[in-house]
Amino acid sequence: MKSTLKKLTAAACLGAGALLMGVGASTAAAVTSLPDGERLYMIESNDSFNDFRLFEISADGTATLIGDGTGSDTISGDYADQAAWDWETGLAYFGDNDALYSMDIETGVATQIGPFTGDFAGGDGIIAIDDSGNAFVRRSYRFATLNLETLATVELSGSSVNDDAGFYYFDPFAFNVADGNFYVINSDNTENDVPPLDNMLYQFSGTSAGIAGTPGVVLNGDGPLDADEIQNFRSMSFDSNGVGWLLENDGNVANLYTLDPDTATLDLVGPVTHNGSHLEVYSTFIGVLDSSTGSGSEGLAPTGGNAASALA
Repeated sequence: MKSTLKKLTAAACLGAGALLMGVGASTAAAVTSLPDGERLYMIESNDSFNDFRLFEISADGTATLIGDGTGSDTISGDYADQAAWDWETGLAYFGDNDALYSMDIETGVATQIGPFTGDFAGGDGIIAIDDSGNAFVRRSYRFATLNLETLATVELSGSSVNDDAGFYYFDPFAFNVADGNFYVINSDNTENDVPPLDNMLYQFSGTSAGIAGTPGVVLNGDGPLDADEIQNFRSMSFDSNGVGWLLENDGNVANLYTLDPDTATLDLVGPVTHNGSHLEVYSTFIGVLDSSTGSGSEGLAPTGGNAASALA
């Protein structure tokens, strides 16, 4: 396991105690806090007053301001795409329009790294990164590898399987460091399909874009699980215990849920608020505030992952 996780192991065993889950356990409903040393962050949507402010979210949904969006003047979209934490380098990344950004989790300063190149050039996408630094981009029902050094994207084959089956949109998309798997949710409005498609949690292999027809688990529990509202799930992150933290935003209120990846069961935590007011947010990520891992550094570490070569 990588250096960041090694530093967390002892603290997590003591501080998380009964929350620690192995693969196959179903403990999301019992979660009351994040593992020691880990924090849930969110990047607020852009508006006329705030430019992508960074907040820390407590396990009850209360948000604390970290940064005022300084450095994000080059971000042209209305909201940042779902962010991803790189467990290998200790940096956070997110996409906006056609470019990749890093986020300093100590100051909330966003830094543009550069535009995507290759197959996914000229557009944005949701980023997910595994614990070896291998990065991927999801765009609608298509997936590509992402080289964090060169920003080159190479589209994976198999996306036509998703299109043919009526799987037009996957969101959110995240890596679970506890079991070593990527997860996605088919989040398009599926009630008009014949037969109707269940909205399910799937694993993404990292080698093929084809997800339709693979095993999945139907979302259940709390939350807007009707097909008309499933697209309100905007962002997903997993802590080192394997518990998912899922954000749902209906345009007025952002609600936080925990997610058990084994059963796809959602449990409502509550609305995300700051000083008693609701926040407009679409992007979250789990991070570790530890200067020795490189977290809080602006820009790229010199050892950015190359998913294309690592998986070849």
